[in-house]
Amino acid sequence: MLTFTNSVTFTEKGANAVSLRNFSEPEDGFVWSHGKWCEVVFSFTDDKTVKASIADVILELDVFKVPPTFPGQDVFIYFNGLRVASLFVNRRLTILGTFPRSFLRANENVITFDSPDVIEPRSVGVQDDRKLGIQLFNIKIRPGE
Repeated sequence: MLTFTNSVTFTEKGANAVSLRNFSEPEDGFVWSHGKWCEVVFSFTDDKTVKASIADVILELDVFKVPPTFPGQDVFIYFNGLRVASLFVNRRLTILGTFPRSFLRANENVITFDSPDVIEPRSVGVQDDRKLGIQLFNIKIRPGE
């Protein structure tokens, strides 16, 4: 479960606050998506004392890349169906997506990552049979400003 005061960081022990769809098992400090899409599903407990009408999702992520042959990937991010970001990722970064606070649900919030350029690392000389897209490090929800 997420709140405005906690966040999710991925470790080898997992990420108890969220459910992962189309991700590999968590590694030390991150989790890899395997395929063109993946989802993070979570419940949210809203703090009614916070008066903001918007909320932010903050995502720390990277993508699989092998410059100069494969310098990065396009990434499209959706929060409960609303596109909150579209970008080309070529380094580790923190993304801020804003959405109406009313989009937050007590159960079944879904952050969807669409990475149409996934690649098998094996095709560029790296020993890994997965199709790697997003490397996700951290998720936080906060009141917007």
